[in-house]
Amino acid sequence: MYTIKMPKDRFDLSADALTPTANKALDFKHFQAWSRGLLRGVLPHQALLCGQLVLHSGGYTALQRCDVDMPDAYLATLERPGNNLRTPMLVRLLQTPDQPHFFDPVRDAAWGRTHPDWYGHYLQAGWRNSLVLGLAVGGGDDTVLTAATFYNVDPAVEHYAGDIRRAVMPPLHAALCSWHAASQARETMDVPGLTWAEEAIAELLRQGKSNKEIAKQLGKSDHTVKHQITSMMRKFDVSSRTELVSGFAKL
Repeated sequence: MYTIKMPKDRFDLSADALTPTANKALDFKHFQAWSRGLLRGVLPHQALLCGQLVLHSGGYTALQRCDVDMPDAYLATLERPGNNLRTPMLVRLLQTPDQPHFFDPVRDAAWGRTHPDWYGHYLQAGWRNSLVLGLAVGGGDDTVLTAATFYNVDPAVEHYAGDIRRAVMPPLHAALCSWHAASQARETMDVPGLTWAEEAIAELLRQGKSNKEIAKQLGKSDHTVKHQITSMMRKFDVSSRTELVSGFAKL
């Protein structure tokens, strides 16, 4: 394996290319294509391990996880009960989710003494470095933490990791929210004539969520949610939100 070089003049800190397409990541296939294409174009990396966690009184619980181009043998060493993964880098991120963390196994060789098993597996996998980023959305018991580890990045990114975090984490959060919501909708509803994105909104409407709550959970803007609800009202030929939700209940 190798470290992907990223000339600084090629790096575009704008997330404009990522944001419009993030909400289209409705399953693993779409998310994988998005991460290998646009996300990797903005932040070149060799592999990605990411997911979302929800806060509770005892800490965080995994909501979903995803890996792109990660070696199965390395992932197996990180597995914990309940579909959880655990690395020293993730533990550090949970303590300070708003701070970027960059790990260089040569410079940070002391981790090999405190976490020898993990450190050995890390080196065996061929990783040269890792950039660990987080984004906490919401507050209190409604907090959702999106965490991501990018493997084998250009070492230069450490010097402007904060800018990178602000550029890539909101779209990544939105992409994972869309995927999760779409998967939940496919499991709980099958409304003829609706797109997967509309089904995700329909399920949350059925749960009594407000537009603002739906927007936050799906990683969309309030305007987009309002527009999609209006579109569904036209499809069902109803004139109010109450009639729309009542129609879902009868399906």
